[in-house]
Amino acid sequence: YSYYWSDLIGTHVINLNNEELGEVVGFLETGANDVLRVYGERKKEILIPFIKQVIIKVDPKQSKIIVDWGVDY
Repeated sequence: YSYYWSDLIGTHVINLNNEELGEVVGFLETGANDVLRVYGERKKEILIPFIKQVIIKVDPKQSKIIVDWGVDY
């Protein structure tokens, strides 16, 4: 798939244990790599590096991003 960052705002982020981490609220450009800003159910922001070791699948049609990231990170 090809997509723009703006297409991913509101996308649900789920980890490999099928736990919902929250929804994408934005991105940070750090120079080294981009970072997903996810607002979770715990009412806090989670920052997840947008790198291939962490981002397993991006599926804009299903409004879902699967990540290798723990709930407690």
